[in-house]
Amino acid sequence: MKSGRVLRMLGAVAVLAVAVVLAGCTVGPFSFDLDSFMTPTSVSEAKSARRSERSSSVSSGTTIEDGVLTVGLRVSNSTAPMCYTTSDGEYAGIDVDVAAAIADQLGLDVKYVEVSGISSNLGSTCDIVMDVKSSEDSGCTVVGSYAETASALFHRGTATTLSSSDLSGKSVALQAGSVSERTLANTTLVLTERSCTNLNEAFVSLEAGSVDFALCDAYAGAYLASAYKDIALAGTLDTPTPAGIAVATDDTTLQTSIQTALKSIQGNGVMGIIRSRWIGGMADLTSADQIQGITSSSQVLDTVSSNGASTTGSSSSKTSTSDTTTGTTNSTTN
Repeated sequence: MKSGRVLRMLGAVAVLAVAVVLAGCTVGPFSFDLDSFMTPTSVSEAKSARRSERSSSVSSGTTIEDGVLTVGLRVSNSTAPMCYTTSDGEYAGIDVDVAAAIADQLGLDVKYVEVSGISSNLGSTCDIVMDVKSSEDSGCTVVGSYAETASALFHRGTATTLSSSDLSGKSVALQAGSVSERTLANTTLVLTERSCTNLNEAFVSLEAGSVDFALCDAYAGAYLASAYKDIALAGTLDTPTPAGIAVATDDTTLQTSIQTALKSIQGNGVMGIIRSRWIGGMADLTSADQIQGITSSSQVLDTVSSNGASTTGSSSSKTSTSDTTTGTTNSTTN
């Protein structure tokens, strides 16, 4: 079907080329109306034409609205490049693009709604919720994986995975009060920290050579790093946690459809295009990307406790915020 559309497009271009030369002329028994050909197609007409060319693989009644995949986005709990709102009020990011690709693969239109919860919205407000870890909500089933969560170090140089000894005596820029700051505090690493108001500021410091590393969420860092020629991933502090798509636990039919569509776009190159657009060349993160030799504070406390020493209190309980980028594109200046 796709090759047919390409051929029709090429044919239209050929006809237009002839029409430019022969506008207003009659060719054999046919006449060509250039004005009619050049009249632009409206968005609604284009959507209607697209809909008529495809057939849905999802049975009626499977989704909240027949013919439409309603996608829940946790915008308030996310940031670029996963999901954010543009200056025009539109949703953008990896979550948005992946959901659109899945809907297209299933032969459905896509609609986005902003949600705060997960299982409480499935089947009522939305059909699926994007960017969910399996440990977040026991009331849903997380299908597949298309991203990972981890706090990561970025440096000037090529992509690599360092060891803890490489970090001794180094400096790092990070966002004050962020999850990544908390993650670093829960390790035995000793780095000179420079607090920043946002990640853009941290990456400007890294590019200027004011610090050795920038620490942030891996995907947010890759998003910003793609705007620079010499900044790349140096490794993660924690083991990357996969994030996938939440579906109501009792809706096994939709689970199967989403899983199949996700595997299709991961295998046909569409996912690669989406990732390249938002995070450059960063590959899927695995445990192999974790910096070697890092020990968590809790592991040290457990060791001390097991040796007979007593401890009081616990690790810091301060509230942490997500690492945030500013602007709507992968630019450090917006």
